[in-house]
Amino acid sequence: MAIHNHATKGFMQPSPQTSKVNTVVAPVKGVDARNVLSLPDPLYSIYCYNMTPSYYGLQVRPGYREWAIGLDTGLATSYGVGTIIPVGGNDALSGDDMLFAVTNEGIWDVTVEGATPTLELDFDVPGNGEDTTSAAGFGVFTSFTTDAGVIITYYADARNGLFQYDSSNPWARTTGITGSGLDLENIVYITSHKGRLWLFERGQSKAWYLAPGAIAGAATEFFFGSKFKHGGELAGLFSWTIDGGTGVDDYFVSVSRSGDIIIYSGNDPADADDWKSTGQWFIGAVPEGNDFGTQQGGNLFLLSIYGLVSLGDLITGVDGKDVSQLTDAVKIAPVIRQAMKAYRTLQGWAVKYVPAVGSLIVAGPEQPNGGFSQYTLSMLNGGWGLWRDVPIKSFDEWKDFVYGGTRDSRVVVFDSPLDDVKLTPPATGQNGTQITYSLLSSYQNYEEPALFKRGKYIRAQYFSETPPSQTSKFLYDYDLNEIVNTSSSSSNAAALWDTALWDSAIWGTGVPDGVDKLVGGWGMGRNVAIATRGRADAGTTLISWDVTWDAGGPL
Repeated sequence: MAIHNHATKGFMQPSPQTSKVNTVVAPVKGVDARNVLSLPDPLYSIYCYNMTPSYYGLQVRPGYREWAIGLDTGLATSYGVGTIIPVGGNDALSGDDMLFAVTNEGIWDVTVEGATPTLELDFDVPGNGEDTTSAAGFGVFTSFTTDAGVIITYYADARNGLFQYDSSNPWARTTGITGSGLDLENIVYITSHKGRLWLFERGQSKAWYLAPGAIAGAATEFFFGSKFKHGGELAGLFSWTIDGGTGVDDYFVSVSRSGDIIIYSGNDPADADDWKSTGQWFIGAVPEGNDFGTQQGGNLFLLSIYGLVSLGDLITGVDGKDVSQLTDAVKIAPVIRQAMKAYRTLQGWAVKYVPAVGSLIVAGPEQPNGGFSQYTLSMLNGGWGLWRDVPIKSFDEWKDFVYGGTRDSRVVVFDSPLDDVKLTPPATGQNGTQITYSLLSSYQNYEEPALFKRGKYIRAQYFSETPPSQTSKFLYDYDLNEIVNTSSSSSNAAALWDTALWDSAIWGTGVPDGVDKLVGGWGMGRNVAIATRGRADAGTTLISWDVTWDAGGPL
Protein backbone atom coordinates (compact mmCIF):
# COMPACT_ATOMS: atom_id res chain seq x y z
CA MET A 1 0.00 0.00 0.00
CA ALA A 2 1.47 3.25 -1.03
CA ILE A 3 1.43 6.19 1.28
CA HIS A 4 1.38 9.66 -0.28
CA ASN A 5 2.27 12.85 1.48
CA HIS A 6 0.52 15.90 0.06
CA ALA A 7 2.56 18.89 1.10
CA THR A 8 0.83 22.25 1.18
CA LYS A 9 2.43 24.56 -1.36
CA GLY A 10 4.61 27.18 0.32
CA PHE A 11 4.61 25.29 3.60
CA MET A 12 6.84 22.29 3.13
CA GLN A 13 8.76 23.56 0.15
CA PRO A 14 11.52 26.05 1.02
CA SER A 15 10.82 29.62 0.01
CA PRO A 16 13.37 31.40 -2.18
CA GLN A 17 16.10 33.21 -0.30
CA THR A 18 15.47 36.96 -0.17
CA SER A 19 18.18 38.03 2.27
CA LYS A 20 21.47 39.31 0.96
CA VAL A 21 24.82 38.87 2.67
CA ASN A 22 27.99 40.89 2.30
CA THR A 23 31.22 41.71 4.09
CA VAL A 24 31.84 45.42 4.55
CA VAL A 25 35.51 46.24 5.02
CA ALA A 26 36.35 48.69 7.82
CA PRO A 27 36.77 52.25 6.44
CA VAL A 28 40.56 52.14 6.48
CA LYS A 29 40.91 55.42 4.56
CA GLY A 30 39.55 57.23 7.62
CA VAL A 31 37.51 60.42 7.70
CA ASP A 32 36.91 62.41 4.52
CA ALA A 33 34.92 65.53 5.38
CA ARG A 34 34.92 66.98 1.85
CA ASN A 35 32.22 64.81 0.36
CA VAL A 36 28.50 64.32 0.75
CA LEU A 37 27.25 61.80 3.31
CA SER A 38 26.69 59.17 0.65
CA LEU A 39 30.32 58.63 -0.25
CA PRO A 40 31.18 56.79 -3.44
CA ASP A 41 34.06 55.03 -1.69
CA PRO A 42 32.93 52.82 1.24
CA LEU A 43 36.48 52.82 2.62
CA TYR A 44 35.90 56.34 3.98
CA SER A 45 33.98 57.09 7.16
CA ILE A 46 31.81 60.01 8.25
CA TYR A 47 33.40 60.13 11.70
CA CYS A 48 35.95 57.96 13.46
CA TYR A 49 36.80 58.70 17.10
CA ASN A 50 39.77 57.14 18.89
CA MET A 51 40.58 54.81 15.99
CA THR A 52 43.42 55.22 13.51
CA PRO A 53 43.79 53.72 10.03
CA SER A 54 46.34 50.93 10.35
CA TYR A 55 47.75 47.86 8.60
CA TYR A 56 44.75 45.55 8.90
CA GLY A 57 41.88 47.91 9.60
CA LEU A 58 40.98 50.63 12.10
CA GLN A 59 43.05 50.35 15.25
CA VAL A 60 42.11 51.77 18.66
CA ARG A 61 44.54 54.59 19.51
CA PRO A 62 47.26 54.08 22.14
CA GLY A 63 46.35 54.73 25.73
CA TYR A 64 48.28 57.00 28.06
CA ARG A 65 49.86 56.57 31.48
CA GLU A 66 51.48 58.92 33.94
CA TRP A 67 55.17 59.62 33.48
CA ALA A 68 55.61 62.55 35.88
CA ILE A 69 53.17 64.26 38.23
CA GLY A 70 53.18 67.37 40.39
CA LEU A 71 54.59 69.97 38.01
CA ASP A 72 53.34 72.69 40.32
CA THR A 73 55.16 74.98 42.73
CA GLY A 74 52.28 74.75 45.18
CA LEU A 75 51.39 78.43 44.90
CA ALA A 76 48.06 77.70 43.16
CA THR A 77 49.29 79.47 40.04
CA SER A 78 49.83 76.49 37.70
CA TYR A 79 47.74 76.17 34.53
CA GLY A 80 49.22 72.93 33.25
CA VAL A 81 51.92 71.92 30.78
CA GLY A 82 52.03 74.13 27.68
CA THR A 83 55.16 72.76 25.96
CA ILE A 84 57.06 69.45 25.89
CA ILE A 85 60.77 69.81 25.00
CA PRO A 86 62.69 66.66 24.01
CA VAL A 87 66.48 67.03 23.97
CA GLY A 88 68.69 64.54 22.15
CA GLY A 89 72.35 64.28 23.09
CA ASN A 90 75.31 63.57 20.84
CA ASP A 91 75.53 60.02 22.13
CA ALA A 92 72.53 57.92 23.13
CA LEU A 93 74.65 56.24 25.83
CA SER A 94 75.98 59.47 27.33
CA GLY A 95 72.88 60.34 29.32
CA ASP A 96 72.49 63.66 27.50
CA ASP A 97 68.97 62.78 26.32
CA MET A 98 66.63 64.88 28.43
CA LEU A 99 62.92 65.60 28.60
CA PHE A 100 61.61 68.96 29.82
CA ALA A 101 58.11 70.26 30.36
CA VAL A 102 57.16 73.93 30.48
CA THR A 103 54.35 75.28 32.60
CA ASN A 104 53.44 78.91 33.15
CA GLU A 105 55.59 78.70 36.28
CA GLY A 106 58.82 77.55 34.64
CA ILE A 107 60.78 74.74 32.96
CA TRP A 108 60.82 71.31 34.65
CA ASP A 109 63.11 68.31 34.26
CA VAL A 110 60.92 65.21 33.77
CA THR A 111 63.54 62.90 32.26
CA VAL A 112 63.23 60.08 34.80
CA GLU A 113 59.95 58.20 34.88
CA GLY A 114 58.17 58.49 38.22
CA ALA A 115 60.79 60.80 39.73
CA THR A 116 59.82 64.06 41.41
CA PRO A 117 59.98 66.79 38.75
CA THR A 118 62.70 69.40 39.25
CA LEU A 119 62.00 73.06 38.53
CA GLU A 120 65.08 73.93 36.50
CA LEU A 121 64.08 77.52 35.73
CA ASP A 122 61.53 79.59 37.63
CA PHE A 123 59.76 82.19 35.52
CA ASP A 124 58.75 84.09 38.64
CA VAL A 125 62.09 85.82 39.30
CA PRO A 126 61.57 89.28 40.83
CA GLY A 127 62.85 92.14 38.74
CA ASN A 128 63.37 90.18 35.50
CA GLY A 129 59.91 90.68 34.09
CA GLU A 130 58.92 87.01 33.91
CA ASP A 131 55.21 86.35 33.42
CA THR A 132 53.29 83.52 35.10
CA THR A 133 49.84 84.18 33.66
CA SER A 134 47.86 81.42 31.96
CA ALA A 135 49.27 82.29 28.51
CA ALA A 136 52.85 81.64 29.65
CA GLY A 137 54.43 78.26 28.92
CA PHE A 138 53.07 77.95 25.38
CA GLY A 139 56.27 78.29 23.37
CA VAL A 140 58.51 77.03 20.60
CA PHE A 141 61.95 75.46 20.78
CA THR A 142 64.79 74.57 18.46
CA SER A 143 68.15 72.84 18.72
CA PHE A 144 71.30 74.35 17.24
CA THR A 145 74.69 72.63 17.00
CA THR A 146 77.73 74.88 17.26
CA ASP A 147 80.96 74.41 15.31
CA ALA A 148 82.40 72.89 18.50
CA GLY A 149 79.69 70.20 18.47
CA VAL A 150 77.72 71.58 21.41
CA ILE A 151 73.96 71.10 21.08
CA ILE A 152 72.11 74.13 22.43
CA THR A 153 68.36 73.98 22.94
CA TYR A 154 66.53 77.31 22.78
CA TYR A 155 63.03 77.97 24.10
CA ALA A 156 60.91 81.11 23.67
CA ASP A 157 57.38 82.07 24.56
CA ALA A 158 55.36 85.25 24.15
CA ARG A 159 55.34 86.06 27.87
CA ASN A 160 58.87 85.35 29.03
CA GLY A 161 61.27 85.69 26.11
CA LEU A 162 64.27 83.56 25.16
CA PHE A 163 66.12 80.90 27.20
CA GLN A 164 68.72 78.24 26.43
CA TYR A 165 70.14 74.96 27.71
CA ASP A 166 72.99 72.57 26.94
CA SER A 167 74.45 69.54 28.67
CA SER A 168 77.07 71.67 30.46
CA ASN A 169 74.86 74.63 31.36
CA PRO A 170 71.44 74.68 33.01
CA TRP A 171 68.46 76.59 31.66
CA ALA A 172 69.09 80.34 31.75
CA ARG A 173 68.01 83.47 29.96
CA THR A 174 69.86 83.93 26.66
CA THR A 175 72.34 86.79 26.55
CA GLY A 176 74.94 88.02 24.10
CA ILE A 177 72.70 88.58 21.08
CA THR A 178 72.59 92.28 20.33
CA GLY A 179 70.82 94.63 17.97
CA SER A 180 69.52 98.17 17.98
CA GLY A 181 66.20 97.98 19.78
CA LEU A 182 66.35 94.18 20.18
CA ASP A 183 65.01 92.96 23.55
CA LEU A 184 65.60 89.24 24.24
CA GLU A 185 62.89 89.28 26.91
CA ASN A 186 60.39 89.97 24.13
CA ILE A 187 61.51 87.15 21.83
CA VAL A 188 58.58 84.91 20.97
CA TYR A 189 60.11 82.69 18.30
CA ILE A 190 63.46 81.15 17.35
CA THR A 191 64.49 78.74 14.61
CA SER A 192 67.49 77.89 12.46
CA HIS A 193 67.87 77.96 8.70
CA LYS A 194 70.98 77.00 6.77
CA GLY A 195 73.21 77.33 9.83
CA ARG A 196 71.78 80.68 10.97
CA LEU A 197 69.64 81.44 14.00
CA TRP A 198 66.54 83.51 13.24
CA LEU A 199 64.34 85.08 15.92
CA PHE A 200 61.64 87.69 16.27
CA GLU A 201 59.84 89.65 18.98
CA ARG A 202 56.16 89.56 19.82
CA GLY A 203 53.98 92.02 17.98
CA GLN A 204 56.65 92.76 15.36
CA SER A 205 56.70 92.28 11.58
CA LYS A 206 60.50 92.05 11.41
CA ALA A 207 62.95 89.31 12.30
CA TRP A 208 66.62 89.17 13.29
CA TYR A 209 69.30 86.77 12.08
CA LEU A 210 72.84 85.98 13.19
CA ALA A 211 75.95 85.16 11.19
CA PRO A 212 76.29 81.52 10.06
CA GLY A 213 77.21 79.30 13.02
CA ALA A 214 76.96 82.17 15.55
CA ILE A 215 75.11 81.94 18.85
CA ALA A 216 75.96 85.47 19.97
CA GLY A 217 76.97 88.81 18.54
CA ALA A 218 75.28 91.42 16.41
CA ALA A 219 71.97 90.40 14.84
CA THR A 220 70.73 91.90 11.58
CA GLU A 221 67.18 93.10 10.99
CA PHE A 222 65.06 91.72 8.18
CA PHE A 223 61.76 93.47 7.48
CA PHE A 224 58.65 91.62 6.34
CA GLY A 225 55.91 94.12 7.18
CA SER A 226 55.65 95.91 3.84
CA LYS A 227 55.69 92.55 2.03
CA PHE A 228 52.69 91.15 3.94
CA LYS A 229 49.74 92.35 1.86
CA HIS A 230 47.17 91.66 4.58
CA GLY A 231 49.28 93.09 7.40
CA GLY A 232 49.66 91.56 10.82
CA GLU A 233 52.61 90.57 12.96
CA LEU A 234 55.12 87.89 12.06
CA ALA A 235 53.81 84.52 13.31
CA GLY A 236 56.25 81.86 12.14
CA LEU A 237 59.45 81.07 10.22
CA PHE A 238 60.01 77.62 8.75
CA SER A 239 62.81 75.85 6.89
CA TRP A 240 61.32 73.73 4.10
CA THR A 241 63.42 71.13 2.27
CA ILE A 242 62.10 70.40 -1.24
CA ASP A 243 63.19 70.02 -4.82
CA GLY A 244 62.11 73.27 -6.43
CA GLY A 245 63.20 72.21 -9.90
CA THR A 246 66.93 72.92 -9.57
CA GLY A 247 67.69 70.19 -7.04
CA VAL A 248 66.97 69.73 -3.36
CA ASP A 249 67.31 72.95 -1.37
CA ASP A 250 66.13 74.51 1.90
CA TYR A 251 63.59 77.26 1.32
CA PHE A 252 62.76 79.86 3.96
CA VAL A 253 59.04 80.31 4.67
CA SER A 254 57.71 83.36 6.53
CA VAL A 255 54.08 83.52 7.69
CA SER A 256 52.15 86.49 9.07
CA ARG A 257 49.38 86.27 11.63
CA SER A 258 46.92 87.31 8.92
CA GLY A 259 48.01 84.40 6.72
CA ASP A 260 50.39 85.90 4.17
CA ILE A 261 53.15 83.50 3.10
CA ILE A 262 56.43 84.57 1.48
CA ILE A 263 58.99 81.95 0.41
CA TYR A 264 62.67 82.78 -0.07
CA SER A 265 65.57 80.95 -1.64
CA GLY A 266 69.28 81.64 -1.20
CA ASN A 267 71.91 81.63 1.51
CA ASP A 268 72.67 85.23 2.49
CA PRO A 269 69.72 87.51 3.38
CA ALA A 270 72.02 90.54 3.00
CA ASP A 271 72.79 89.74 -0.66
CA ALA A 272 69.90 90.83 -2.89
CA ASP A 273 71.33 88.86 -5.81
CA ASP A 274 71.36 85.65 -3.73
CA TRP A 275 68.35 85.98 -1.43
CA LYS A 276 65.18 86.14 -3.51
CA SER A 277 61.45 85.76 -3.02
CA THR A 278 60.15 82.77 -4.99
CA GLY A 279 56.46 83.26 -4.36
CA GLN A 280 53.72 84.72 -2.19
CA TRP A 281 50.41 83.17 -1.14
CA PHE A 282 47.57 83.75 1.29
CA ILE A 283 46.07 81.01 3.51
CA GLY A 284 43.90 83.00 5.93
CA ALA A 285 44.57 83.86 9.55
CA VAL A 286 46.70 81.41 11.54
CA PRO A 287 45.85 80.38 15.12
CA GLU A 288 47.10 81.92 18.33
CA GLY A 289 50.60 80.81 19.28
CA ASN A 290 53.53 79.95 17.03
CA ASP A 291 53.52 76.15 16.79
CA PHE A 292 51.28 75.87 13.73
CA GLY A 293 53.59 74.34 11.10
CA THR A 294 55.47 71.08 10.50
CA GLN A 295 57.37 69.40 7.69
CA GLN A 296 56.65 65.82 6.63
CA GLY A 297 58.69 64.43 3.77
CA GLY A 298 58.78 67.07 1.06
CA ASN A 299 55.71 68.90 2.30
CA LEU A 300 55.10 71.68 4.79
CA PHE A 301 51.74 71.71 6.57
CA LEU A 302 50.35 74.89 8.12
CA LEU A 303 47.27 75.44 10.27
CA SER A 304 45.00 78.33 9.35
CA ILE A 305 41.37 79.39 9.32
CA TYR A 306 41.13 77.38 6.07
CA GLY A 307 42.05 74.20 7.94
CA LEU A 308 45.28 72.26 7.43
CA VAL A 309 47.00 73.71 4.37
CA SER A 310 49.62 71.89 2.30
CA LEU A 311 52.27 74.29 1.05
CA GLY A 312 53.16 71.68 -1.54
CA ASP A 313 49.72 72.13 -3.08
CA LEU A 314 50.17 75.89 -3.22
CA ILE A 315 53.66 76.02 -4.66
CA THR A 316 52.99 73.43 -7.36
CA GLY A 317 49.89 75.25 -8.53
CA VAL A 318 47.44 72.41 -7.89
CA ASP A 319 43.87 73.36 -8.74
CA GLY A 320 42.07 73.56 -5.42
CA LYS A 321 38.83 72.49 -7.09
CA ASP A 322 40.31 69.18 -8.23
CA VAL A 323 40.27 67.14 -5.01
CA SER A 324 41.94 64.19 -6.75
CA GLN A 325 45.18 66.19 -7.06
CA LEU A 326 45.25 67.60 -3.55
CA THR A 327 47.24 66.05 -0.69
CA ASP A 328 45.64 64.28 2.24
CA ALA A 329 45.52 67.53 4.23
CA VAL A 330 42.36 68.61 2.44
CA LYS A 331 40.35 65.60 3.66
CA ILE A 332 40.14 66.92 7.21
CA ALA A 333 40.19 70.65 6.39
CA PRO A 334 36.43 71.22 6.89
CA VAL A 335 36.54 69.67 10.37
CA ILE A 336 39.56 71.71 11.47
CA ARG A 337 38.10 74.81 9.84
CA GLN A 338 34.99 74.51 11.99
CA ALA A 339 37.07 74.16 15.16
CA MET A 340 39.34 77.00 14.07
CA LYS A 341 36.39 79.37 13.70
CA ALA A 342 35.32 78.61 17.27
CA TYR A 343 38.70 78.43 19.04
CA ARG A 344 41.35 80.06 16.80
CA THR A 345 42.20 82.75 19.38
CA LEU A 346 42.90 80.22 22.16
CA GLN A 347 46.42 79.04 23.03
CA GLY A 348 47.27 75.40 22.41
CA TRP A 349 47.06 74.82 18.65
CA ALA A 350 49.92 72.66 17.37
CA VAL A 351 50.78 70.43 14.42
CA LYS A 352 53.70 67.98 14.44
CA TYR A 353 54.88 65.05 12.40
CA VAL A 354 55.70 62.15 14.75
CA PRO A 355 57.82 59.53 12.93
CA ALA A 356 57.68 57.05 15.84
CA VAL A 357 53.97 56.48 15.30
CA GLY A 358 53.99 57.26 11.60
CA SER A 359 51.42 60.02 11.99
CA LEU A 360 50.94 63.73 11.67
CA ILE A 361 49.09 64.98 14.74
CA VAL A 362 47.07 68.20 14.94
CA ALA A 363 46.08 69.29 18.45
CA GLY A 364 43.43 71.82 19.31
CA PRO A 365 43.36 74.02 22.44
CA GLU A 366 41.47 73.38 25.64
CA GLN A 367 37.88 74.34 24.92
CA PRO A 368 35.71 76.40 27.27
CA ASN A 369 33.88 73.22 28.32
CA GLY A 370 37.20 71.60 29.28
CA GLY A 371 37.37 69.29 26.27
CA PHE A 372 40.27 68.66 23.91
CA SER A 373 40.47 67.42 20.32
CA GLN A 374 43.29 65.88 18.31
CA TYR A 375 43.35 64.87 14.64
CA THR A 376 45.76 62.22 13.34
CA LEU A 377 46.88 61.52 9.78
CA SER A 378 48.33 58.06 9.19
CA MET A 379 51.33 58.21 6.87
CA LEU A 380 50.66 54.54 6.07
CA ASN A 381 47.61 55.19 3.89
CA GLY A 382 46.73 58.87 4.23
CA GLY A 383 43.74 58.17 6.48
CA TRP A 384 42.49 60.57 9.14
CA GLY A 385 41.16 59.70 12.59
CA LEU A 386 39.94 61.89 15.44
CA TRP A 387 41.03 61.50 19.06
CA ARG A 388 39.02 62.50 22.09
CA ASP A 389 39.14 61.93 25.85
CA VAL A 390 42.86 62.80 25.67
CA PRO A 391 43.39 65.73 28.08
CA ILE A 392 46.69 67.04 26.72
CA LYS A 393 47.58 70.71 26.17
CA SER A 394 50.90 69.90 24.47
CA PHE A 395 52.80 66.96 22.98
CA ASP A 396 56.02 65.89 21.28
CA GLU A 397 58.09 62.81 20.51
CA TRP A 398 60.95 61.55 22.65
CA LYS A 399 62.72 58.19 22.44
CA ASP A 400 60.16 56.81 19.96
CA PHE A 401 57.05 57.61 22.01
CA VAL A 402 54.61 60.50 22.21
CA TYR A 403 54.62 62.46 25.47
CA GLY A 404 51.90 64.90 26.42
CA GLY A 405 51.39 67.62 28.99
CA THR A 406 48.04 67.84 30.78
CA ARG A 407 45.90 70.58 32.25
CA ASP A 408 46.44 69.22 35.77
CA SER A 409 50.26 69.49 35.60
CA ARG A 410 51.19 65.94 34.61
CA VAL A 411 53.31 64.48 31.83
CA VAL A 412 51.93 61.30 30.26
CA VAL A 413 53.33 58.84 27.73
CA PHE A 414 51.27 57.11 25.05
CA ASP A 415 52.46 53.51 25.35
CA SER A 416 49.68 51.94 27.40
CA PRO A 417 46.80 49.59 26.51
CA LEU A 418 44.55 51.66 28.80
CA ASP A 419 43.89 55.34 29.46
CA ASP A 420 44.87 57.30 32.56
CA VAL A 421 47.06 54.64 34.18
CA LYS A 422 48.40 56.12 37.44
CA LEU A 423 51.92 56.00 38.82
CA THR A 424 50.31 55.19 42.15
CA PRO A 425 47.61 52.63 41.38
CA PRO A 426 44.39 52.37 43.41
CA ALA A 427 44.28 49.89 46.27
CA THR A 428 41.37 48.09 44.62
CA GLY A 429 40.14 47.92 41.06
CA GLN A 430 41.93 48.16 37.75
CA ASN A 431 44.50 50.86 37.17
CA GLY A 432 43.28 52.68 34.08
CA THR A 433 40.20 52.62 31.89
CA GLN A 434 39.47 51.08 28.52
CA ILE A 435 39.46 53.42 25.53
CA THR A 436 36.05 54.42 24.18
CA TYR A 437 35.80 54.46 20.39
CA SER A 438 33.02 55.30 17.94
CA LEU A 439 32.69 55.38 14.17
CA LEU A 440 30.13 55.69 11.41
CA SER A 441 30.72 54.29 7.93
CA SER A 442 29.64 56.15 4.83
CA TYR A 443 26.07 55.69 3.60
CA GLN A 444 25.66 53.19 0.77
CA ASN A 445 22.67 52.07 -1.31
CA TYR A 446 24.15 48.58 -1.88
CA GLU A 447 23.66 48.96 -5.64
CA GLU A 448 19.90 49.26 -5.24
CA PRO A 449 19.18 52.99 -5.30
CA ALA A 450 15.79 54.19 -4.09
CA LEU A 451 14.83 50.76 -2.73
CA PHE A 452 14.18 50.36 0.98
CA LYS A 453 16.57 48.08 2.86
CA ARG A 454 15.97 46.33 6.14
CA GLY A 455 19.05 45.34 8.09
CA LYS A 456 18.68 41.93 9.73
CA TYR A 457 22.02 40.88 11.19
CA ILE A 458 25.39 42.50 11.71
CA ARG A 459 28.64 41.09 13.01
CA ALA A 460 31.73 43.19 13.68
CA GLN A 461 35.01 41.33 13.31
CA TYR A 462 38.06 42.35 15.32
CA PHE A 463 41.69 41.41 15.72
CA SER A 464 42.43 41.75 19.42
CA GLU A 465 44.11 40.14 22.38
CA THR A 466 41.05 40.79 24.54
CA PRO A 467 37.46 41.02 23.23
CA PRO A 468 36.10 44.58 23.13
CA SER A 469 32.81 45.60 24.68
CA GLN A 470 30.98 46.92 21.62
CA THR A 471 27.67 47.52 19.90
CA SER A 472 27.13 47.71 16.14
CA LYS A 473 23.89 48.66 14.42
CA PHE A 474 22.46 49.88 11.14
CA LEU A 475 21.60 53.53 10.66
CA TYR A 476 19.41 54.77 7.84
CA ASP A 477 19.08 57.78 5.59
CA TYR A 478 21.83 60.03 6.97
CA ASP A 479 21.28 59.68 10.69
CA LEU A 480 24.52 61.04 12.22
CA ASN A 481 23.83 60.39 15.89
CA GLU A 482 26.30 58.27 17.82
CA ILE A 483 24.84 55.07 19.15
CA VAL A 484 24.96 53.90 22.77
CA ASN A 485 27.16 50.94 23.64
CA THR A 486 24.79 48.48 25.30
CA SER A 487 27.27 45.61 25.69
CA SER A 488 28.64 44.71 29.09
CA SER A 489 32.25 45.41 29.93
CA SER A 490 34.83 42.95 28.77
CA SER A 491 35.39 40.43 31.52
CA ASN A 492 38.80 39.22 30.45
CA ALA A 493 40.86 42.35 29.97
CA ALA A 494 44.52 41.51 30.42
CA ALA A 495 46.05 42.47 33.74
CA LEU A 496 48.93 44.93 34.07
CA TRP A 497 52.38 44.07 35.34
CA ASP A 498 53.39 45.60 38.69
CA THR A 499 49.74 46.23 39.62
CA ALA A 500 47.84 42.94 39.27
CA LEU A 501 48.05 39.92 41.58
CA TRP A 502 48.90 36.33 40.69
CA ASP A 503 46.08 33.77 41.17
CA SER A 504 43.43 36.50 40.85
CA ALA A 505 44.38 38.46 37.72
CA ILE A 506 43.78 37.45 34.11
CA TRP A 507 46.92 37.59 32.02
CA GLY A 508 46.89 38.20 28.27
CA THR A 509 48.70 35.83 25.96
CA GLY A 510 50.25 38.64 23.97
CA VAL A 511 48.90 37.07 20.78
CA PRO A 512 45.89 38.81 19.17
CA ASP A 513 42.94 36.66 18.11
CA GLY A 514 39.94 37.13 15.86
CA VAL A 515 36.82 38.30 17.69
CA ASP A 516 33.28 38.40 16.30
CA LYS A 517 29.69 38.26 17.54
CA LEU A 518 26.48 38.12 15.53
CA VAL A 519 23.68 40.48 16.62
CA GLY A 520 20.27 41.35 15.22
CA GLY A 521 19.53 44.53 13.32
CA TRP A 522 16.44 46.65 13.01
CA GLY A 523 15.09 49.65 11.16
CA MET A 524 14.59 50.44 7.48
CA GLY A 525 15.71 53.02 4.94
CA ARG A 526 16.96 53.54 1.41
CA ASN A 527 20.57 54.31 2.37
CA VAL A 528 22.42 52.32 5.00
CA ALA A 529 25.46 52.99 7.18
CA ILE A 530 27.04 51.01 10.00
CA ALA A 531 27.69 52.57 13.39
CA THR A 532 29.93 50.94 15.98
CA ARG A 533 30.75 52.07 19.47
CA GLY A 534 32.68 50.30 22.20
CA ARG A 535 35.41 50.12 24.81
CA ALA A 536 38.66 48.29 24.20
CA ASP A 537 42.35 48.07 24.91
CA ALA A 538 44.80 49.82 22.60
CA GLY A 539 45.77 47.66 19.66
CA THR A 540 42.27 46.34 19.08
CA THR A 541 41.62 46.46 15.33
CA LEU A 542 38.26 46.51 13.57
CA ILE A 543 38.63 44.47 10.37
CA SER A 544 35.15 44.33 8.84
CA TRP A 545 31.44 43.82 9.37
CA ASP A 546 29.38 40.90 8.07
CA VAL A 547 25.92 42.21 7.21
CA THR A 548 22.63 40.61 6.19
CA TRP A 549 19.73 42.61 4.78
CA ASP A 550 16.77 42.39 2.47
CA ALA A 551 15.36 44.93 0.04
CA GLY A 552 11.78 45.94 -0.69
CA GLY A 553 10.10 48.43 -2.96
CA PRO A 554 10.72 52.13 -3.47
CA LEU A 555 7.74 53.19 -1.30
